Amino acid sequence: MGRQSISFTPVESAHQGKLRILIAGDYPLDPDHITGGVEAVIVYLARALSRLPDLEVEVLSLSLQVGEPRQAMVDGLPVHHLPSARGLGPLYYFMARRQLVRHMRALAPDLIHAHIAGVYADAALRSGIPTLLTPHGITYREMEIKYPAWPKRVYHSLPVLAERSTIRRARYLIAISPYILKAFDGRIDEGEVFHIENPIDDRWFDLPNREVAGRLLYAGTISPRKALLDLLRAIHQVRDAVPHLELRVAGGEGRSYADYAAQARRFVAEHHLEEQVTFLGHLDEERLLEEYATCSLLVLPSRQETAPMVVQQAMAAGKPVVATTVGGIPHLIHDGATGLLVAPGDTAALGEAIVRLLQDEALRRRMGQQAKQEAEERFRASRVAARTREVYHHVIQQVRVAGEISY
Repeated sequence: MGRQSISFTPVESAHQGKLRILIAGDYPLDPDHITGGVEAVIVYLARALSRLPDLEVEVLSLSLQVGEPRQAMVDGLPVHHLPSARGLGPLYYFMARRQLVRHMRALAPDLIHAHIAGVYADAALRSGIPTLLTPHGITYREMEIKYPAWPKRVYHSLPVLAERSTIRRARYLIAISPYILKAFDGRIDEGEVFHIENPIDDRWFDLPNREVAGRLLYAGTISPRKALLDLLRAIHQVRDAVPHLELRVAGGEGRSYADYAAQARRFVAEHHLEEQVTFLGHLDEERLLEEYATCSLLVLPSRQETAPMVVQQAMAAGKPVVATTVGGIPHLIHDGATGLLVAPGDTAALGEAIVRLLQDEALRRRMGQQAKQEAEERFRASRVAARTREVYHHVIQQVRVAGEISY
């Protein structure tokens, strides 16, 4: 029988007392220095869940910044960081999985909520503890962009194999976008799927609008998947159509994408766009909030996305979005209502959409207000946490009925 996709209603606690939840996924040492969308999801969700009176929440994460296991109170939460390493291929994966399993069993929560269909999910499913999985990026599609040549994709295939394995084995799964089900069609076979979108922290909703005319924001890693070069080409095409046109690039240049980042900087220099384009590097949360407050709109020209947090953050901040029709973006942005969507790689259409919104203040404000209203209902962290809490109780109840755990 195919995997059941359900809506859920509140259920009573599966047992007396608080549920002990272990969130397994990437969590920063400092929650004000978030790197990537998944870290943001876990920070916002864990923070909101910890405020619910019937839950005890802890976090387990791998980190390149620690040399030995470390436990600390981070953002008011008990967070366990385990040492991680890069460049060891399969050896790294199996070592990481082994230590994750060991710590999961030692912590012995009622439920593990694993994020990303990879090593965290694999360890949780092997731990023998009831597990709920939230996939985020679609690794096999991201790898197709990162490694166009198939020999490299084969060499880096372990994350894809782990993704497919954990998706197939997980009995309880949260889909942050309908795109998740489409991307894994045929691989999700049994169990239950709960539809809950990613959370956004209150600070984004409370952000004042201090828009600077003509200012665009790109927020994300500078990589082929995010396609910053497409946006730069569009800026080059339309820069004379909008006075004071300015693009602010908020994103790091990881070692994996150094060549692509260099291409982007060369394009700016060769086409004399230094007055229009500013590279800000990776920003902490406070500085990123400032960029959202002062931009006119967010632009995301990606070639692949699942449920990009930058789009949800822009909506919460009341800013319209110009983005591409890839992955889960059309499930976030209603074309013509909360933003404008164009085909990936169509730089002419991208430029036209940018010009249209920058030249029409009434349309821009109307779209931003509609986006904020939708975000309030869909993404506010307290609402997402309440829905997630009900899933936790539901899963524990189902597992208990099946006789797999007892209290």
